[in-house]
Amino acid sequence: PPVAGLVYVPFAALPYVASGVVWAAVTIALLVASAALLRPLLPTYTDQQWRLALLCVAASQPVLELIGGGQDSALLLLIWVAGLRLLHAHRDLAAGAVLALGLVKPQLFVLVPLVLLVQRRWSALGAWVATTLALVGASLAVGGIDGNRAWVEALTSDRYHEVVQIGQSWMMHGVPSALVSLVPSSYAGVAQWVGLALGAVLVVAMLLVVRRTPQATVSATWSLVALTTVLLTPHILSYDLVLLIPAVLHLAR
Repeated sequence: PPVAGLVYVPFAALPYVASGVVWAAVTIALLVASAALLRPLLPTYTDQQWRLALLCVAASQPVLELIGGGQDSALLLLIWVAGLRLLHAHRDLAAGAVLALGLVKPQLFVLVPLVLLVQRRWSALGAWVATTLALVGASLAVGGIDGNRAWVEALTSDRYHEVVQIGQSWMMHGVPSALVSLVPSSYAGVAQWVGLALGAVLVVAMLLVVRRTPQATVSATWSLVALTTVLLTPHILSYDLVLLIPAVLHLAR
């Protein structure tokens, strides 16, 4: 959304090469900060095991592509982990506000309000709604009505569907993209809808599990949410899979 442009304003003031170097440094710093925030959520790791786990993560394809391609998913990972830490500390109001910031890349945080709703975290959900409204206001201030309309029209255009959602399905992850990449192009639309339907079934199953899970089990609950998000989302590339780092480390332990 247009509000995401605010993230790049300081970098746009620099020459291109300098901006690229600073962006890469900031990306690495965001990953380090995410690791530091994540550590208390995984207390059963010994220090040696934790160092080995971080080495494996640093050598993974999503992290290498994130840094090498200059993508922005490190910021989303930090938002995700910070939100989990706040939920773990029972600071729901702050957690809801922080998790709403992830809407600068909506497809990665689309399930957050549903999870807060079924867990009856009312203060977190209220903060999420308030922050979301603030982001909508900021997006209108940045792009105006015409700019925001153009963003929506671009995402719903036939060209975007053909060139990105179908043409690049082979390099995406998730059930909808997998089905699209496996069928002839003439059936791509049907395959995508089938994938979204299967994703919806997964979401319902996930919400039923979350509803029965104690709020205190933050790592386990939100690992399931992250895994479901990746399977559901029709537009998720390798560098976005850094969102799974907390889930992978939880499952590995």
